[in-house]
Amino acid sequence: YEQMGGSTGILFCFTPLTAERTRVDIDLLFQHPDGFTEEQLAERLAFEIKVVAEDMTMQSLYDFLELPLTLTDEVHTKADRAAVEMRRIVAELLQPTGM
Repeated sequence: YEQMGGSTGILFCFTPLTAERTRVDIDLLFQHPDGFTEEQLAERLAFEIKVVAEDMTMQSLYDFLELPLTLTDEVHTKADRAAVEMRRIVAELLQPTGM
């Protein structure tokens, strides 16, 4: 976020628990050329927590939670590049090996 200075990396890790539940771990990585004051870091963290909470609220509104692995089931943009690659890898892992 240029307007906030520095950069932010967000790592989402999903662990399936059951067919209906998944654990989500989120790591936030903040970088600023001049470092952060405690107040700046608290502001940045509060902002990211708010965004993630909004995302989780939106996710809870969906009736269909399955992840389509057939890429033609959805429309993708360049911004989806990482998700498309992840789906390709998962689909490949789920293919029978022929052994």
